[in-house]
Amino acid sequence: MSSSADTRFAPDAAALLAGLDDHQREAAMSVSGPMLIVAPAGSGKTRTIVHRIAYGIQVGAFEAEHTMAISFTNRAAGELRDRLQALGAHKVTARTFHAAALRQLRFFWPSTEDRPLPTLRTDRAVVLSEIASLPVFDLDSSSIKQVVTLIESAKAQAFGPEGIQEFILGQRLLPDVTIDRHIVGEIYSSYEDANVAANTMDFDDVIARLVGIFDAQPATAAAVQRQYRHLTVDEFQDTTVMQRALLTAWTGPARDVCAVGDPHQSIYGFAGASADAMQWFGRTYSGCETVRLDTCYRSTPQIIRFGARIRAALDDRTTVRSVRDAGAEVSVLPAFADEITEIRSIAAAISDLVRDGAEPSHIAVLSRISAQGALMEEALASWGLPGITAAPAGYFSRPLVRKAITLLRGASHDPRASEVPLADSVADVLSTMGWEPVLPALTGSKRQDWLYLQALVRCAKDFEHLHQAATLAEFVIELDRRADLASPPTVHAVSLLTAHASKGLEWPHVFIIGMSEGLFPYGSKLTEAAMAEERRLFYVAATRARDSLTVSGFGRFSSLVAGAS
Repeated sequence: MSSSADTRFAPDAAALLAGLDDHQREAAMSVSGPMLIVAPAGSGKTRTIVHRIAYGIQVGAFEAEHTMAISFTNRAAGELRDRLQALGAHKVTARTFHAAALRQLRFFWPSTEDRPLPTLRTDRAVVLSEIASLPVFDLDSSSIKQVVTLIESAKAQAFGPEGIQEFILGQRLLPDVTIDRHIVGEIYSSYEDANVAANTMDFDDVIARLVGIFDAQPATAAAVQRQYRHLTVDEFQDTTVMQRALLTAWTGPARDVCAVGDPHQSIYGFAGASADAMQWFGRTYSGCETVRLDTCYRSTPQIIRFGARIRAALDDRTTVRSVRDAGAEVSVLPAFADEITEIRSIAAAISDLVRDGAEPSHIAVLSRISAQGALMEEALASWGLPGITAAPAGYFSRPLVRKAITLLRGASHDPRASEVPLADSVADVLSTMGWEPVLPALTGSKRQDWLYLQALVRCAKDFEHLHQAATLAEFVIELDRRADLASPPTVHAVSLLTAHASKGLEWPHVFIIGMSEGLFPYGSKLTEAAMAEERRLFYVAATRARDSLTVSGFGRFSSLVAGAS
């Protein structure tokens, strides 16, 4: 490849840069060598990533079929893929770390091992809990949860059963591990033995086994390095030790790799992520160019300033500016007397917001623990408002939704289906599953089920509006496309999520509830590292808001708020 490839403009290259700001354009035009993009919340990182890749292809620096973009969720990978295709970059691979690793492991396993590839298990926490619950260990429920957390975190950081004691002594998130370390090691060993006996593996094993193959067989690693010569990793702050080991195996001696992320959004320490991951990238790929995006396109200046005060408590003084017009000040409500009073008051405020014209789907209530979401759902129901307690990313994986799509697919083969308007056909099929035209007076799982089915009905109406003669078969194809892109229909309800589950999402109106000592930050006697992670989690929650942000708590108000308000 000629050295002029970095600067030569292909026919449409200039158009790819036209809508970018100065720092986004700087990042997009840097298409040689290692690159680190620091992207605060709402700064357009996905736009920057896809335009950088498309630009690199246009100017001849990248080859689309040899380019891979990695993200952490199917939803994010689907968005990358969709937006790259819209820019003409059709042959770029966009996958999650685990999806890419599993695909490669399945390909290389038969030529490297003489036994069947282990079956992937997705219930590790359940199995670990069952083992830890055995009478021989004599652990209470709190200790069992701590054991599961310890082992999952240790495994993500490449510590096996024999290294669990070293891991426990070095971990910084749990203040006191009171369980006998030998017992934790025995439970870990029992779990690994159970996997061997059943020929199963979990997600961390997928990456570890693939890295093992690459280490043992350099020629195999070289084959992958030839296939994927240009790598981009989104949300780099969330990478684990094993994921970074896989990245170095993928890149090999090459240095054409771009990491994108924000250290202040590192909130998965319990799962093995590290807030210094981006510093690791700078050390590993020495001489990398660093670009910091400094413009927020999501939130009002008031919300940006609130987020800046949270970051300041993390010793960050960098400036982020908002291009939005001034909005309402962030509302930090006086502490309520108790949790129920707080929940009911916030539900009433949401009712007022909806009465004034806000769509329920434009509102989110975020909390540190999921139990508060269930309480909020009941409070909203008393106002006749729907609330959904699951993140949209899992929509297509829900058994109810899978069954509904299966029924729709079956009905689409009926020759008479084309004689009935699409929306009516979908409504008829879903009525056999309990869907009704009007939200029934239900709570809990049955109300949630109705909301998921209603989303399909609304989606069918929207599809029919865009495609006047749309058939049921065409709608099923559209649902398959959405599932592939992890782009679910909108559930018209207030989102009731944990702060962790809100990562990567945004809403016009956000309420953060339960900002009370012991609840958010969660726990007592937190270590310095754990408190920093709680502060980053608060920052993530606050920066999900576009237009308005309300913060509330009960009893003793959270120390996290004191430094930000």
